[in-house]
Amino acid sequence: MEDLNENVSVAPKGWGKRVSVTLLHERESEESKAGFVATTMGGTPRNAMITVEDPHSKEAALRELRVVLESMGFDGRIFVHDVTEVGYSQEYEA
Repeated sequence: MEDLNENVSVAPKGWGKRVSVTLLHERESEESKAGFVATTMGGTPRNAMITVEDPHSKEAALRELRVVLESMGFDGRIFVHDVTEVGYSQEYEA
């Protein structure tokens, strides 16, 4: 019997050549724990927002976001707007 799922691609179409990401640090509150949050802001299919959190480092949050994006078929560039420090922001490619 032939496996019908064998040659089916599940990667969604509609990826841009780059994904824009906002990276921030959330302070601990009654509703949430402190940690770094990376959220897509553009370049995803249908402009879906994808959010990944890491309690320890912004690098780990960005690495995990890349893993999630690649698992969904993305193979482009990630541009980051980093606002993890109060009163300071920077932009770079991850």
